[in-house]
Amino acid sequence: MVTPTLGVGDLPVAGASSLVITLAWILSLGGSMLLRRSDVSGLPYALLAVSVFADSLALAYVLTKATARVRRDRGTSSARR
Repeated sequence: MVTPTLGVGDLPVAGASSLVITLAWILSLGGSMLLRRSDVSGLPYALLAVSVFADSLALAYVLTKATARVRRDRGTSSARR
C-alpha cells in the first residue's frame, strides 16, 4: 500500500511512517536538549517545549516528503537511461 494521500509519493505506509517517527524523535530530542540548557523557565519554557514537539513533527513530515521526492526523481532518472 502506498501513501499518495499523505503527499509522500510512492513510499509504502510503513516506510513513510517509520521515517516520520524516527526523524520527529531525533529532532524533538535535540530540541529538548537545547531547551534544557537554556535559562528559560515557567510558562515560556512550557510554551517552547510544546513548540519543539510540534515543530519537530512538522519538520519530520517535510523531510519525509523531500526524501520521497528524491527517491521518486532517482527512480525516473534511472529508468530513462
